[in-house]
Amino acid sequence: MSLLSDAVAGAFTVLQGIGGECVIYCIFSAGTRESEISLTAVPGVSTYEQDSEMGLERWEARDFLIRSCDLVTGNPKSPYQPRNNDEIRWNGRRYRVTTDGGAPAFDYMDTTNQLMRVHTKHIADC
Repeated sequence: MSLLSDAVAGAFTVLQGIGGECVIYCIFSAGTRESEISLTAVPGVSTYEQDSEMGLERWEARDFLIRSCDLVTGNPKSPYQPRNNDEIRWNGRRYRVTTDGGAPAFDYMDTTNQLMRVHTKHIADC
């Protein structure tokens, strides 16, 4: 690992220790749950605004910061990349991985691709 990679990993480990929550990441394919991964994620919130005929609309989306290496389904050198319609279960609620306007379901948070911000919306209580 490089010095930058070590620094990113160390900082996120501290963040996980302070604000991390146990979640279950559910991988779906063609509407069927393929597998589940238990991991520690850091929940966050993104607020969006958009002008519409009804005026200014505001809504919140729940984001989860996840270490890429925690989303491993097979080859550990090739972590799973979140897709629309996957789900995250946390705190008695289900969140669907989704984005608006064709944007990616996640963004890498660092240049070393160790951390992801996964975009979700609350869909139901468990």
